[in-house]
Amino acid sequence: MDDNININDLLNIAKSINNNTIENKKRNKEEKINTDKFIMTKFKISRKKFSKMIQGTSIKYNPRTHMYDIPKEININKSILDKNKLSSSINNYKNFFNQSNDDNLSEITTQKIKKVIENEYPEILKIISLYKKNEINFIEKSNKKIDIHRQELQGELFSKSFKTYKKVLKDFVEFCSNRVEKQRDLVAIALLEFMEKYS
Repeated sequence: MDDNININDLLNIAKSINNNTIENKKRNKEEKINTDKFIMTKFKISRKKFSKMIQGTSIKYNPRTHMYDIPKEININKSILDKNKLSSSINNYKNFFNQSNDDNLSEITTQKIKKVIENEYPEILKIISLYKKNEINFIEKSNKKIDIHRQELQGELFSKSFKTYKKVLKDFVEFCSNRVEKQRDLVAIALLEFMEKYS
């Protein structure tokens, strides 16, 4: 399976894994299907790869339930949907359906095309709706290495306690567990980059 798999496929994989977990509770020990084996057999990807593919989406593994939390609303990140392509598609969609009768596009043809899109590609309408409401959160993924040798990261260390949101902190700790950099350096870089971006 390709890394650029669409969000609906990811949701279906997560649902299948959840179903297997539920079924495993009913099975005796010999019949249980290990999650890693289930994903590899059914979808030809490793569990680790699936975990990477859902990063940046609203699909989250819940260690308490040993299942994936399936979102009602879909967060779409840059690896799943390119912002420029989306803007272009939406503009084409708008231009196409806003053409006048002078362009020989009959109302019947327009309705037929709309019907096809509604029936065959409902996710396009969902994306357009979210885009119009400014509810799509595009996350710019960076391929750059994190530079911990910045001048600002030299000198005296200082402790400062502040409140933040539990989920954000939990996700940050998980992010840091896969990195070689120290948490203090990543926090400092995040603050510096935030100030540079919004100054």
